[in-house]
Amino acid sequence: MHFFRLRLPQNVQSRLMQGATLITQATDAADPYNFARWNEYARSGDPMKAGMAVDELLLRIERVRFEPYALLPGPEAVVKAVDGLDHHSSPIVVRICDFIADNFREEIDSTDIALAADIHPKYAMNVFKKSTGMTLNDYVNLMRLSYAQALLMQDDANVLQVAMDSGFGSLSAFNKSFRKIAGMSPSDFRRDLRCRPSVPLARALSSAPMN
Repeated sequence: MHFFRLRLPQNVQSRLMQGATLITQATDAADPYNFARWNEYARSGDPMKAGMAVDELLLRIERVRFEPYALLPGPEAVVKAVDGLDHHSSPIVVRICDFIADNFREEIDSTDIALAADIHPKYAMNVFKKSTGMTLNDYVNLMRLSYAQALLMQDDANVLQVAMDSGFGSLSAFNKSFRKIAGMSPSDFRRDLRCRPSVPLARALSSAPMN
């Protein structure tokens, strides 16, 4: 749920959203102690402690970029691993995911996505659905909602501004989509965030394909 707060290189962020795993050997002696402490803070029920744990953990993850690391597997390997996906459609899905990751905050549709992948819109929809189990619209929507969730975590978040910044054309569309995934309105989520360490949207996002 804090993914979009991470200050990672753009290519790393894009590949992580496509299913790659970030691996580093640059551990330090304090890691076992710190991870145990952060876990204890996150489960304490104290919002301040939980917030501190998250902030410290994000900083620890961001330090990975300054040491040798590997991304395993690459986007192509992730896409090829999906049942029923052939070698012709694999690079197409990679291009689609890259375009959506870079442009989901803008007003885009299947035509824009297909044009970026240099294929027909209907073919783009069929290939993406076959490989991920999601429609293009569902995937774009989920990206927008996860980004909106990160924005709502900020103390000065304005729901209307979050809706616009996340790529939703209207507040009503944002509220409807958010409630469908999270089971609550964006305003309720923002209020509830202070006393709940986890939320339905985070759980939905963590189980979503290609994320």
